[in-house]
Amino acid sequence: MAEPYPTATETVEPPKLKGIGGWLILMAIGQVVGPLQILTGMIEEYGSLPEGTAARYPLAFIGDGGMRLAYVGFLVYVAVQFFKTRATFPNLFIISYIVGLAVPFVIGVWVTATTGINTVANFATADFLKVYAPGAIIGAIWVAYVVNSVRVRNTFVN
Repeated sequence: MAEPYPTATETVEPPKLKGIGGWLILMAIGQVVGPLQILTGMIEEYGSLPEGTAARYPLAFIGDGGMRLAYVGFLVYVAVQFFKTRATFPNLFIISYIVGLAVPFVIGVWVTATTGINTVANFATADFLKVYAPGAIIGAIWVAYVVNSVRVRNTFVN
């Protein structure tokens, strides 16, 4: 009969950190909620535009919406890779962070170029920075976690 506990000659391996657990649970929530927040923000922002804005600036409106929807599509793809625990997820997450930092600026330049209205000036306002800066910092912390985590290395192997 085998003994239920290891003897002095047996070695016990520490449990391997693997799977969507620990801090990855918070990341899983973010992978689902993030795209939904962007879509909700789009609906709110477009709903608050003065009537006739889309008709007056169709190129700006279509470009803005197209870029945001493309980014949301990319985030959904990254989320699918996350839940499938694909080895490509860590790199895709880093790319999504970098793209996410760039999207507001690219859209701002696009809207300015297609309307002649200087929307780029909004990037220097406190309203923009109080949303953008914390997001950039939190995102950088998550990138550091993805790059350095043993659990991430052990989980995303498929």
